[in-house]
Amino acid sequence: MTLVYGSIVPHSPVLLPHVKEKTVGKLDGTIAALGKIRGRILEYKPDTLIVIAPHDETARNESSYLFHIPPVYRATFEQFGELTARSEYTPDPILADRLKDKLVQEGIAVTYSGSEKLEYSVGVPLEYLAKGLGCKILVVHPATKQLSALFEDGKQFQKILQESEKRIICLASGDLAHCLSHDAPLPFNPTGVELEQQIVKWIKGKREKKVVDLPAESYNEIGACGLPSFALFWGIITPMQHRTKFISYENPFGVGHIIMDYSLE
Repeated sequence: MTLVYGSIVPHSPVLLPHVKEKTVGKLDGTIAALGKIRGRILEYKPDTLIVIAPHDETARNESSYLFHIPPVYRATFEQFGELTARSEYTPDPILADRLKDKLVQEGIAVTYSGSEKLEYSVGVPLEYLAKGLGCKILVVHPATKQLSALFEDGKQFQKILQESEKRIICLASGDLAHCLSHDAPLPFNPTGVELEQQIVKWIKGKREKKVVDLPAESYNEIGACGLPSFALFWGIITPMQHRTKFISYENPFGVGHIIMDYSLE
């Protein structure tokens, strides 16, 4: 077996249990959609879940991909006031080594990190999608490249993953614009609202190439942190026969949350 399924999911800390209790009704669509994605993951019974996520602060060459391979992953959320949520996950060093070695042969740089602590862009979606699942996890942080370059690198990831005998699911973790209302993390940006609407339309319409052709300054200005993860993910998924399904979109608190389903055939 090889890649069997993929999904785009959000990672906002507002999804954490102690926060969502205070935001009744504002996240219902996103939380219900995450439940659907977990159901699909359970159906596929993966051996390994690859999570592509932004927001890593580990020092490395900007052109290098970062693989987290500690003895165990630990997810905690004290920085967001969540003192009780503590989860552990098992890495997949064998898949990481195979992927790294093959990528390096193709001229794609990869750096390893032994840090056990999962950044929230990984920890939040795993709380919903992988808790109690029992599969192994491989965390990948994209290199600092143009979206189009990440997309092309994703094709190399895909070729290597196709050689694996494992059942692999790939998740792209990320949020869209952070400037969609006056209570957003970034200042309200009407131009950002328009660009967000266009990006969502392109994603829902399977026009990923339109998104990956965006210049970095346009999506960085609106805080669309998920696009590098999405670009690498699309490079992995779209060369394969697949069906794309829109699951949900919400923008509570001025941040865009999109969830997409990619069923591989």
